[in-house]
Amino acid sequence: MIKKEKRFLIIFIILVLAIWTLYAADTIIVNIAGYQTATNPGSSGERIVTVWDGDMKLINKDNDNQSIGDYFSGYYYDPAYWFFQMDASGWSDNVRITWSSYTSCIPDYHGYELTGYSYNPDFGFMNFNQDINNYVYICIPDDSNNDTLNSYLGGYAYSPYIGSQNFDGIILDSSVDRWVEHDSDGRYLKVDGVVTSKNYDSVDSEFENEVRILGKITKATLRKNVQQKVYNTIKNITTNNGSYAISWLGASSWWASSDGEILKNGQVLYFGDMTGQNVVVSGNNTIGWNKTLVVEWWNIYITGDIRWSGILWLIALQKDGQWWNIYISPDVTDIHAAIYADRSVISYNGSELNGSTPDSTLANQLYIYGSVFSENTIGWSLSTTCPYYVSVCDDNISQKYDLNLLRRYILVQPVDSDGNPIGNKEPQFGWRESYMWDSNRGSKPEYRQYPLIIEYNPSLQQAPPALF
Repeated sequence: MIKKEKRFLIIFIILVLAIWTLYAADTIIVNIAGYQTATNPGSSGERIVTVWDGDMKLINKDNDNQSIGDYFSGYYYDPAYWFFQMDASGWSDNVRITWSSYTSCIPDYHGYELTGYSYNPDFGFMNFNQDINNYVYICIPDDSNNDTLNSYLGGYAYSPYIGSQNFDGIILDSSVDRWVEHDSDGRYLKVDGVVTSKNYDSVDSEFENEVRILGKITKATLRKNVQQKVYNTIKNITTNNGSYAISWLGASSWWASSDGEILKNGQVLYFGDMTGQNVVVSGNNTIGWNKTLVVEWWNIYITGDIRWSGILWLIALQKDGQWWNIYISPDVTDIHAAIYADRSVISYNGSELNGSTPDSTLANQLYIYGSVFSENTIGWSLSTTCPYYVSVCDDNISQKYDLNLLRRYILVQPVDSDGNPIGNKEPQFGWRESYMWDSNRGSKPEYRQYPLIIEYNPSLQQAPPALF
């Protein structure tokens, strides 16, 4: 991967497309690397060899997050007895993962026994679970602790006709590589629009072509302009924060919620002097008017999709040196809004999610139609670097602030019974793609692969919401 430059950002961006898949299919988990030889078997049996990359695959049964039932496809090589097929045609007991009963994996791994038979037309079947002394196991890392570890095989397959085959030390990934569907440079955020930053440099050559500087505006200048407009509006306002929840954005010129202070003839809803409570926006998928939500001294928490024709402007402001965030639930796939946070945009489900969060928690795609202004980074986590205001920084914390890692959605390839790719790609583990403006689905399929897409909404300039 190419090392990323540091980024703070305002992002105004463009579209990706998604197609919702309505069926469960088996998908490739990993093509097991070739040129591997099992470790020295001593007196216990023959070593096996993997030949070419992709000749042997691990297949995810039903594209779910359960390891039990996942099966092997393809071939391995025995130097004494030639090639053995892991899923011989017409044989129902193919080699697959069964119960989690193997207990001797190294720390941070779960152990599973394999069962089933491989087949050679001259020497017959090898049993992968013959007895308590002859079976093959797989050790799969716990990705919630470390997603850089590889799964590995061990143990012995057995046949009374030819003896044992040793699988010790054959390495494979625990799941689809997180970024196998994305650019080889490791960029997973789709940017095509306008970015301004105090220290702007290209992330990579393609990214440089997508991003255009907005005049000579700086981050500090834009922040000053936003804050002046907001404070001119809220000065001398007595706050009425209510329940800190907005369950309905409203299909009229007025906010439907009675919480907060309604200002500028219903165009602005203001919450101020918060005491540790997030203002929750639970989403809206109907026709709406242009509106601006201002939260001072705490966080905005988006818990539901916002897919409406209005233009929403979400502003989270600092007070007395305290700077605040825009939180987004991992369940949310679509946000049609302009986003401004004096701090950062962060994944949240009751606590702030970071690099230690399991991939499956953040596996939904996210599409923002509007703009983003925040103190997030792009690529800083590769050098374990955090935004300037973060006093303690490690690998997990730096990933929390890196927009490149806000989501971990990935497309995987359905396969037939022989492990050959077929049909359209679909999200890993059956997670969700964004709606991406339903009427335009399919118009830019090359964007479908990205976990996070931010498309600039031109209506922000044509008919901006209050205070924009």
